[in-house]
Amino acid sequence: MNSINFNQTGGFPLSTNILANMQEAYSLFNALGHLAGDLAIVSGCDINGQDVSDGVVFISGEVLPFRGGIATDFVIIRDEATNRTFEDGSSKPTDHVRFACFGSGGTQYAWADFKKVFPTSLIKAFKDDFEARITALENKPSPIPFGLVAIWNKPATEPIPAGWEECTDLRGRVPAGWDSTDPDFGVVGNNIGSKTETLTAQQLPKLEGNIQTLTTGSSSGIVQELSAAQAHVQGSIANTWYHKWMKIIFGNNQPHNNIQPTRIVRFIEYIG
Repeated sequence: MNSINFNQTGGFPLSTNILANMQEAYSLFNALGHLAGDLAIVSGCDINGQDVSDGVVFISGEVLPFRGGIATDFVIIRDEATNRTFEDGSSKPTDHVRFACFGSGGTQYAWADFKKVFPTSLIKAFKDDFEARITALENKPSPIPFGLVAIWNKPATEPIPAGWEECTDLRGRVPAGWDSTDPDFGVVGNNIGSKTETLTAQQLPKLEGNIQTLTTGSSSGIVQELSAAQAHVQGSIANTWYHKWMKIIFGNNQPHNNIQPTRIVRFIEYIG
């Protein structure tokens, strides 16, 4: 860091160049604010109801004192200059005091965007605790295995937890247990089944009954419906017999819904 040695014998040549060097050394302190990040509360600025206490903030590369007060939506930077009289009698601004405060106009910053810095004095304790948790997790007898799939019963807009991702292979499908003795379930990763099914004639229920009937006209004009068995027994009757075939059509050849009672969820897979 730059330094100036004022303790000199024979006086000290205080000039504008020396003062500029002092100003440059002072401005280096602003670089420390980048450790906290933009719009950071370095210290103070404690909230008590609607009131905010004085403090120090970092805004756009500049460490500034913050003058508290009743909180409003925006913070601005003010520059108050002090005029001093020179040897030639002129008055010029020499001392500039810059500070942040609540207000509006010009460039303004949302108060809601300001975040308090994590105290550096707690960094070591936080680091030690974090490392201890990681070590304990890695040394667990049964850590979460990679590839484990779990049900995520949250809306699609809800973010998936860190370390997990959606298992897209299970979109629109129900998982079934592997069974090496069953060809349909003997290969892990196979996709089987369908959402709808159209029955074939071989899949229809078996029905039994008489479809063919015989009809005769008697001398009195009465029409009688006789079964095939009756026709065989009465085949010698001298009336006129003829076959009557009944055409039966049912159904519309449409597929039926093949979905069991189901709840829609998302499956997520552990990726570490």
